[in-house]
Formats: sequence, structure tokens, C-alpha cells
Amino acid sequence: MQRAYTVYARMDALAEADEEGPQVEETARAIVETIPDEAAQAMIAAESRGATHKEAGFADALLAEFTPAQAAAVPPRCRTPQGACRMTAWRKVVRWGLAGAAACELALIVCAVGGARAAPAAWPAVGSTVAALMTGATALLLLDHRRHRRGGLHRRAAFLAATAHNVPTPVRKLISHKITLATSFVRWTTRRGPHGVPDGAYPVPYAPAQTATLYGLLFVCIVETVALACLIPWPVVHTATLVLDIGGCYFLLALHASCVVRART
Repeated sequence: MQRAYTVYARMDALAEADEEGPQVEETARAIVETIPDEAAQAMIAAESRGATHKEAGFADALLAEFTPAQAAAVPPRCRTPQGACRMTAWRKVVRWGLAGAAACELALIVCAVGGARAAPAAWPAVGSTVAALMTGATALLLLDHRRHRRGGLHRRAAFLAATAHNVPTPVRKLISHKITLATSFVRWTTRRGPHGVPDGAYPVPYAPAQTATLYGLLFVCIVETVALACLIPWPVVHTATLVLDIGGCYFLLALHASCVVRART
């Protein structure tokens, strides 16, 4: 039992870890050490005869709940032959390619701000590369979705599993945060009631205690936006600063809106 508790603790520690970190291999060894000989022989027999769609669907559904690092720590024999790591190499190529394309775009923007002229074919080349990488990422997502559907998952569960395998955890959390802010802002501006309050529950608001602080920060951001818009003479820097400042003002309003519409119960 102590070894099982150790494995649980290691899996919890992998929730925010990198899927290529050294903790993954250590956790995989710990998992293997806790598997009884009878269970290991049963896994080998199942692998030799081939897993059924029902077994594949259960394993994929289980792995879909893990982060990429946690799923990578599960030994291959604990997965089905239709496991999620078949296209790991392609995922890495797409991820590193997108990271490199983002770095190239940032370099081109810095050159434009600094007044340096980039090669005429630079922007079309970067754009074509990004389009090709996004096409590859979409294809991987669709292939994973089809694999999970064949494994027995429903459409929503298959989509979530495919997204978990292809989109890094920090990116998923950031997108979820932005969507939550946007929906809260729309709900606040349309004056709809609190979100997620069950019938019979009483919402306990906590936004009034921090409204003055947030509105003070919003006032400072508005003053900064107007001042920089009047002082910066360079068009590119002026536009970039204006977009960032307006985004900051929107973030404060959306943060206040989320505190208003998502009261405690």
C-alpha cells in the first residue's frame, strides 16, 4: 500500500510538470514496480491477442483525464495498442514548429519597430509555414478524435481527449481563462443573474469589497492609455501600445465582471 501511495503522490506532482522531464521516467518505474506479476502477465496476453474497442475506449478515457506528463508516465503495456502516443513525434514537430514560427514573427515585428527592413519574402514565408503547421495540428486533432471515437468514446469525450493530447496544458488553461472572462463580461453587460447558482442556494457576493481597487486600477490604465497615445510618435509602437493598453482595460473590466457574476454559494 505504501508503494501505491507513493505512486499517487508522484502522479499528483506530474500535474504541472513537463512531459519530457526526468520525473516522468521515475514515475513510470514506480508504476511498474507496483504491478503484480499476475497483472503483468495478463497485460502481455491482452497485448498479444489485441485489445478490443471497449478496452481501448476505457484506456483512452482514463488517459484523457491525465495531463500530458501523467499520461506519458503510464507504461506502454498499461495502454492499448491504439494508445495516445502513436503520433507523439508529429505532435512534437508541430509544437516546436509553431514555437519557431512565433519567434520568427516576433523578430520581424522587432525589426519593423526598429526601422530595419526585412526581406520581402520573409512575411509570406512565415505565414505559409504557420498555415502548414496549423493544418498539421488540425489533422492531428481530427485523427485523434476519430481514434477515440472508434475506441468507444462519445463525441464530447473524444474531443476533450484529442484536445488534451494535442494542446499543451498551459495553453488550454489560458484559453479557458480567456473564454471565462469573455462570457463573464457578456453576462455582466447584459445584466444577467449570477452564474452557476443551483436552485435553493443563496449567492454570497464578494465583488463590492474589491470594486474600489479595481476601478482605481482601471482609471490609472485609462490615463496611461490616453497619455501614451498622445506622446508616442512612432506609428508601429503607437499602435502596439494602444492595443496592449486597451486590452489591459478590458482585462480589468472582465475580471470585475467575473467576480460579480460568479458569486460564492
